[in-house]
Amino acid sequence: MKNKEKLFVYKPSTLRVITENIIGFFVALISVIMLNKSASTGIENLIGAVSFFVVVFIHNYFLFKPALQKQEWIKYILKLIICLLLIFPLIFTIDDIIKYLFFEKALPNFQATYKNLVSGSAIIVFVGGVIYLVKYYAMERQLRLQSELQLKKKQLLLLQSQINPHFLFNALNSIKSLTNSDPERARDAIVSLSGLLRKSLNTTTDIFIKIDDEIATVYEYLALEKLRYGDRLTFDIKVEYESTNALVPSMSLQLMVENAIKHGINKLMDGGKIDIHIYEKENKLYIDVRNPGQIAINKLERGIGTQNIIENLKILYGDAGHFCIINENSQTVLAQLITPIKYN
Repeated sequence: MKNKEKLFVYKPSTLRVITENIIGFFVALISVIMLNKSASTGIENLIGAVSFFVVVFIHNYFLFKPALQKQEWIKYILKLIICLLLIFPLIFTIDDIIKYLFFEKALPNFQATYKNLVSGSAIIVFVGGVIYLVKYYAMERQLRLQSELQLKKKQLLLLQSQINPHFLFNALNSIKSLTNSDPERARDAIVSLSGLLRKSLNTTTDIFIKIDDEIATVYEYLALEKLRYGDRLTFDIKVEYESTNALVPSMSLQLMVENAIKHGINKLMDGGKIDIHIYEKENKLYIDVRNPGQIAINKLERGIGTQNIIENLKILYGDAGHFCIINENSQTVLAQLITPIKYN
């Protein structure tokens, strides 16, 4: 037999259940007082409210809730019909019997009032069920949003776990090229790498990072790469003042700079200059990274770094984030990252 898919299991805290039921009882009490036009005492209204509340409680927690969770609507309808025809009229009849025994109220004719008991129970069940349905799907939406956020965080951390080996591989290649030609500079590079890795490891659990902190990491990375490229690599970083406290996806600028070196500086005999410009425009944060060279648009090399930038943006911002790499002119490549402005 094919298993029916459950929507979700609603497991509120005990305090929440108690609070909701107390509120529900007072709502029932107020409803009874408003509907009861006879000169009834407070105790009589209280007993009526108990009957009202019991009917709603039985329907919501023993009929409606299992039907929602298990999607067993035929069983629900059959149980509801039985309750409307037998159990709910019996509950209100017990209410009348108690009032007859303790408050000397006239005992109504069950046969004459049966139709009213069934129709009244149906109205009570309908109103109580609608309220529960609204609460149920509000909770379901909240739980799904929480689950989606947790999933996004796991995806981002997985992407970052791919970024760090990628960055480490590039840095070790830089040091490798120095070990034979210039051992002293290689030792300096190892010291720089250890400091850079320390910062990198401290941010592996952060989805967002301040621009200032990201730039500090990029400075150390460029200093490390400059040991390898020497005068072939120069750089300039310009940040608009209001953007210094903005948040960006962790390692995003780092990856853009790595890409500029790998596909720009590294392929040119004379190297060149990397220009980084960070600014705000029309309520968006722009990160522009320019490097000398040209790219083949139809054969754009998309390594793990570029793919991670794109995936990060998709997870964090949906369609609101944007990343592109273009030939800005005949001599310059522009990598541009655009995100909604987010502050700490």
